[in-house]
Parts: sequence; C-alpha cells; structure tokens
Amino acid sequence: FSFAHLTNQEFLAAYHVSRLTPEKQIEAIKEHVVQPHMGVVLKFFCGLTKLQNSDQWSVIMENALHEKINLTAVHCVFESRNDQRCRELFTKADGELVISNETLTLLDYCALGYCINNAHDLVKEIEFRSPLTEEGLDIMTSKLVHCLDNARRVEIQDDLCDRN
Repeated sequence: FSFAHLTNQEFLAAYHVSRLTPEKQIEAIKEHVVQPHMGVVLKFFCGLTKLQNSDQWSVIMENALHEKINLTAVHCVFESRNDQRCRELFTKADGELVISNETLTLLDYCALGYCINNAHDLVKEIEFRSPLTEEGLDIMTSKLVHCLDNARRVEIQDDLCDRN
C-alpha cells in the first residue's frame, strides 16, 4: 500500500494499536508510539482511546513526557478530551507550564487553552518564551484569567508578541 498523505498512514497505525488488547497496546506504546517521529500517531491514539485506560496513560507519561509538560503531552490530553488526564498532567508537572522556543499554531493555542481551562486550579506557573501571535494571545488571555487566583506567576514576554 501507499498513501497520498502520511497522515492517513499515521491514523491507521493509531487505529491498529487502539484495537489491540490493553497489554499489547502498552507494548506497542513502549516500543514504537513514544518515539519522537511518532507524535502524530500518539495523538491519534489518545483521541481514539480517550485515554480511558490508566495503564496506557501511565506508560505515555513515563516514556514520552519526561517530567515536564510539553506540547505533545498537551495535544494528547486535548485529543482525548479527558479532563482527568489533563489534571494529572498538571499535577505531575507540579503546576508548571513553560513553553519556549516553539512556533505555536492555532491548534497549539487551542490545546493549551483546553488544558489550562480544565486544570486552572492546579496551575501555579505559566511562562511563554515563544512568540505569541495576536490571535494566540486573544485565545490564551481568556484561559489565563481563570488561573490567576491560584497561580504564583504568569509571564508572557512582551517582546515575543508578534503583532503583525
């Protein structure tokens, strides 16, 4: 087989893994899905399974997330639409979210907004060290307001805002 677009193959790979037994899913996640070039497969897998199996989530957290919240982790939770996993993500990171040296897309802003909104009471620090577009800043502002009561620090470096 060949596919016109890699995304089709990535979705089918995720679908295949999602149809395996829980034990085989965990094996596949450990062996393949958590590799950096398999990020889209991991996101599709999270969306297909809704991260309902806590063993799957533990393996993903252990093997892919490395003690900090990164955009892959944020997208996994966003795709799963699993509020509990969102809260677990912020708990594991001790409420800290640092985004640096990444060019953020509209989907990134939506995923970040979803996570911040659903774990606003757990957020302690947020720091953006990446350029923010005006559209992204609009999306994030409404979400950041929710966590101001609990957060110790919310920092957006003004010189990084792209106002084109």
